[in-house]
Amino acid sequence: VFPISITTPFPFQDYWHLIVLGALVSFAAHWFNRLLVFFSSLMKKIKLSKVFFATMLSVLFMLFFPLVNGGGHRIIETLLSYKHSLAFLCALFILKYLFTFISYGTQSPGGIFLPLLSLGAILGALYCTIAVGQSAHNFDYHEAYILFGMVAMFTAVVKAPVTGIVLLVEMSRSVSSMLPLAVVAFSAYLMSEILKTEPIYETLLRNLLASQKARQASHPAPVQASATYSSKADVTTSSTYDMEARKLPIKSSMQSNRASEPKGKNSACSRTMLEVILPQGSIWNGKTLGEIPLPQDTIIASLISGEEEYTPHNETIIYEGDLLLLVVNAESAHEILDMLTRVQ
Repeated sequence: VFPISITTPFPFQDYWHLIVLGALVSFAAHWFNRLLVFFSSLMKKIKLSKVFFATMLSVLFMLFFPLVNGGGHRIIETLLSYKHSLAFLCALFILKYLFTFISYGTQSPGGIFLPLLSLGAILGALYCTIAVGQSAHNFDYHEAYILFGMVAMFTAVVKAPVTGIVLLVEMSRSVSSMLPLAVVAFSAYLMSEILKTEPIYETLLRNLLASQKARQASHPAPVQASATYSSKADVTTSSTYDMEARKLPIKSSMQSNRASEPKGKNSACSRTMLEVILPQGSIWNGKTLGEIPLPQDTIIASLISGEEEYTPHNETIIYEGDLLLLVVNAESAHEILDMLTRVQ
């Protein structure tokens, strides 16, 4: 909760300031998203200790510009308590902007939620200082512009205007500011759409899944056994399984497996397709498929994680929520299902 007390309603004739502020903050948010991804990939190439490098920068800031350190709560409180010069605000924004990218690139525990709010607060204070000036209007609505900057930055970075409005109303305890917050939020959202800014969390998730896929592709190995994921397991069985229609990569394995089956009138119905979702709290979460004691004749046809589908192998790591497609003997289907859905 921030110590914001806005008692005077924002004047309607000045709402055009909110539209301009939202549009301007969207440009900073657009480059925030792009640079965050760029620095994350850049820091991965540094062979030296990334945490040590960020720590040394933090020590320098602690000695010469301590406000840059931390998540940003002190920055917001300082901006709300005092008026600052244009040079101070510009320096604070640039340093916090860059240090956020470096800190996130170390992959140490942390996040970007509070830093992006603090950057929005700085931009709100900057706009108030530059566009509004030192008039009485500036003095009365200084806190309001800081709040508007925060909601604009959150909206443009996360692409969630309604969430940003409700969040900032709760954090500031200023229900009377909901209408101007909505104006600046939707202004920021529309400009971010024009700039084609992607939601930062969707971008980070896509990059994470891509890196997991790259790791899995770098360990080619034959499939033998599998693991699973989900709060509930759904089982689908069928007497026939058309590998060609599904175009799964283990067609040759299926053919060799069928060739080894004893011929008889029930041999065509001895195999069945099993779909299992690894449940929350699964004992197999974070383990490789090779660690799961599945029957030797079990074939893991596919692994679906999020929106991506992979060809799994023994070294593939599975997590809660992953969907496994297996070809198993009909008689052992329920036993395999029970094994894969065990929880701790």
